[in-house]
Amino acid sequence: MNLKSAIFTVFLALFASATYAQCSANAQFQVTDSTVQFYDSSYAANGYRVEWSFGDGNSSTALNPSHTYASNATYTPCLFIEDTVNSCSDTMCWSIYIQGSTASNCDASFTYTIDSLNMSASSYPVFFNHNSDTTLGFLWTFGDGGTSNAPYPTHTYSAAGTYTTCLTIFTGYDSLNLPIVCDTFCTTVTVGGGTSGCNPTMSYTIDSTNSNR
Repeated sequence: MNLKSAIFTVFLALFASATYAQCSANAQFQVTDSTVQFYDSSYAANGYRVEWSFGDGNSSTALNPSHTYASNATYTPCLFIEDTVNSCSDTMCWSIYIQGSTASNCDASFTYTIDSLNMSASSYPVFFNHNSDTTLGFLWTFGDGGTSNAPYPTHTYSAAGTYTTCLTIFTGYDSLNLPIVCDTFCTTVTVGGGTSGCNPTMSYTIDSTNSNR
């Protein structure tokens, strides 16, 4: 069995152990208070079965399960997939920090501003602004392969289009040196779409006092 090194994906920090290259376990999740919605995004050449272990003694064979944790703590859920046709299996695990409704400073939502003044046909700068505590750890994935750990990054897209941008924030690292994720948020960012990067805007006010009649 070949062991893969610990890696980050779109919403989270992962480590995986794979037996064959024909299948790969992968997942994303969203934390809301004490409830976690899991989203399977695995791959196998001939389809596969899934089994989730939530790290608190509970499990599920649903493709995209939702699970509510009873206590605030750090949990290590795992996703196991199996392609029986190719005798291929893979497992992925990560750490999730459940803070319940008290996690007021752990908010991964964000806004963005497109720098229309500095756009060109191959350069679309976007400023990102989050709503969380700046003492936390950050992982931005911009949907084009680019990432950042900065709290307030600027990312430049090289082509017009719609990209899925995600922010994952974490509170520290567990005993396996995996980031302890407390929230993840994703949204689409659309840049370009016109014939050029020049999109002028204007506003005006009529000075009725000094106007000529």
